[in-house]
Amino acid sequence: MNSAPPPPAPTQRRVTRFDKTSPPPRPAKPPAPVNEPPTQEAPQPARPEYALKYTLRGHQAGVAGVKFSPDGKWLASCCVCYLPSSPLGVAANGGVAADKTIKVWHARTGKHEHTLEAHMAGVSDLDWAPDSLTLVSGSDDKTVRLWDVLAVGPPQPPEY
Repeated sequence: MNSAPPPPAPTQRRVTRFDKTSPPPRPAKPPAPVNEPPTQEAPQPARPEYALKYTLRGHQAGVAGVKFSPDGKWLASCCVCYLPSSPLGVAANGGVAADKTIKVWHARTGKHEHTLEAHMAGVSDLDWAPDSLTLVSGSDDKTVRLWDVLAVGPPQPPEY
């Protein structure tokens, strides 16, 4: 005779260790509404209040770059205008293609302090040395020039 245990009844369910430790199933999320505006508008960030301090005028063409000196005392601006021009810097329409200058301004007062002239074409970039006493400029005339902003007069060649 065969004495095997009878199979479990169909209404009984076998309990495993996973049944005791698993979290209950999560309810399904409702689908997001399509093309509906949000129900609550995000608050607008506070808009800063700026006031114009100075307008510095002096270049004969568009200003291409402006840099503060590291000590914050000076402001330098350069001018270049990308117009079709002749080798003499005169635009095809008869106007000046670039004024080829660097202007140095006092940052606190806005007073024009120096005009640096030596480039033969528009100045395309400028920057300050960390000591705020030397300015470097690059030009479309293929030169890089170093300027002592406290010196008066045309730039002098270095002495060797």
